[in-house]
Amino acid sequence: MPPESFGPYRVVRLLGRGGMGSVYEGIDPATSQRVAIKTLAVHLSDDEGVRRRFQSEIDVLLSLRHPGIAGLLAWGEENGVPFFSMEFVPGRTLEQVLRSGGRFSLKDTAAVAVEVLRVLKVAHDTGVVHRDLKPANLMFHEMPGGKFRVKVTDFGIAKLYGEGGHTRAGLVIGTPEYMAPEQAAGRAIDHRADLYCLGLVMHAMVAGHPPFTGGAVISLLDRQQNEEPPRLDAVVADVPVGFADLVARLLAKSPSDRPANATAVQRALEGIVATIDSSRGTKPEASSPKTPPASGNDPSVVASAPTVAGGSRSSDRRAREVATTLAMDHGHRLADAPQRDGSSSFVTVDAVERRRSSERKTKAMIQTVFGAMACLAVVGVVGGAVWYVVPGMIWVPPEQQYDRIIASLENPSSLDFPCPLIATFLAAHPTHAKAEELAMIGHELALEMLEKRSRRRMPTYKPTSEAERLYLEALHSVRGAPRDALDRLKTIKDLPSGDGEADGVLTDPCGAVGHPTVHMWKELAGRLIKVVEPLAAKDRQDEREAKANEREIAADMVANAKTLLEQSDRLTGVERVMAVVRSHDLLKTVKDEYKDLEHCRESVAEAESLLEKFR
Repeated sequence: MPPESFGPYRVVRLLGRGGMGSVYEGIDPATSQRVAIKTLAVHLSDDEGVRRRFQSEIDVLLSLRHPGIAGLLAWGEENGVPFFSMEFVPGRTLEQVLRSGGRFSLKDTAAVAVEVLRVLKVAHDTGVVHRDLKPANLMFHEMPGGKFRVKVTDFGIAKLYGEGGHTRAGLVIGTPEYMAPEQAAGRAIDHRADLYCLGLVMHAMVAGHPPFTGGAVISLLDRQQNEEPPRLDAVVADVPVGFADLVARLLAKSPSDRPANATAVQRALEGIVATIDSSRGTKPEASSPKTPPASGNDPSVVASAPTVAGGSRSSDRRAREVATTLAMDHGHRLADAPQRDGSSSFVTVDAVERRRSSERKTKAMIQTVFGAMACLAVVGVVGGAVWYVVPGMIWVPPEQQYDRIIASLENPSSLDFPCPLIATFLAAHPTHAKAEELAMIGHELALEMLEKRSRRRMPTYKPTSEAERLYLEALHSVRGAPRDALDRLKTIKDLPSGDGEADGVLTDPCGAVGHPTVHMWKELAGRLIKVVEPLAAKDRQDEREAKANEREIAADMVANAKTLLEQSDRLTGVERVMAVVRSHDLLKTVKDEYKDLEHCRESVAEAESLLEKFR
């Protein structure tokens, strides 16, 4: 049964489910807007690597804005489950059209390709490679007047050029029938991989299928790398040589033999279409498909999956700028956002853009003022640094700073990140009446963030201290072995602490999380002990009851064996034999099954003594 809501959205129905999560249709009750909600699977929500991959998709969508892209609307967490909402795109995918037997003329193929190329240009200029361009990710979105716009969806495995990889070298991610040779080989790729995939899509639109189909995945990957695809004019009659030549260039095995970029392909396509129209005596039309060549209006929303790309120097530079901008926005990170209720948060794209706009204007104003105050350069540098960390906290009265911090704590969806605000307040007003209160709040936030970060550590993570190692081991054994967890937590409490270790937590809570002291681990251990002690006590009680039960069973078996031996003296024939055999079996079972249990020692000894009589 699907959840009832994510953030402000009410769930209408499930649209699709995969190994990584689910996609729902939702509606915003306040605006009646239909949205697509992509969620991470509950069992993966604590996996730090998977959360980073999910966040990567948000980063990519946040960096892209184009009418041909299903746009990001908001993101957050609901009951600990990360999600994001996107523009809902009703319509049919190109894959649905092709599977229903639809075929495209050269002119319609070119029109669709041009719209896709416009999207790819925006993505590539931003430093993003789609990496999974295929018919299933191209949707025909119905527009007013009966026309259709092509929407490129599913940037799930798209990647910023300048971003660190989530995948290992040699790992292949994508769809084998629509995959560039370098991607099939698990090598680094750039924007030209998308152009190769577009060539495969164009071939499928005209021929009804991509060049390589059927067979095992390994076979398809090998053919993409080593087998030359058939020319389109050899597969379909009446395809002009120029059109087939362009598709063949797009499908070149070496990226250097393909067109340089999306703009070059678009210009070549428009020239070919103009030539086709001229030869037929028709007037060229605008490159926008009037209708997909099949009926139906099945609502479909695509969302999915993340690798390393390389590109031109300008693209790399732009990508690094985008990645840096995203990294500076503390408010939009799923992994970093402080969940004070431990479960929910919600941030909209509009709110982030308003914040960015406000910060840009404010920073521009500060730069102008500082430029006029050249004689106070040192003061300007210090003020600019503080402003960079906490926008809007300079020259604000401490009471207003305090109110802003409290507001950020009370509102889970606030874009203010409270830790740096608190650190700035304490640095500027260490003797203020509210300083001690804020120091304690910062202390609590630091411990909460450290505890959450510890729960998300992967088993392969290497602890940086003995206290951290013991705490992580305790976390992992709380359910299965609570007494072992309790022992480790008590060991942490006995570790020696350095002088003044608690001071950093009070004055710089964010920094303290990055370099936790033994004192912080001790505090977390103390809190966890209160949770684990009842579990350990119950575990001890369960063990006592289990031992008593085993002791009783062993004693009963010995007593039954003795009774059978006594009865055998009064029996004859087969009945006597059976009584003796059953008695022997019971005593042998006690000896073999309970010999290593100290609490059953008496019964085992008695069983061994009685067995001697059978020899």
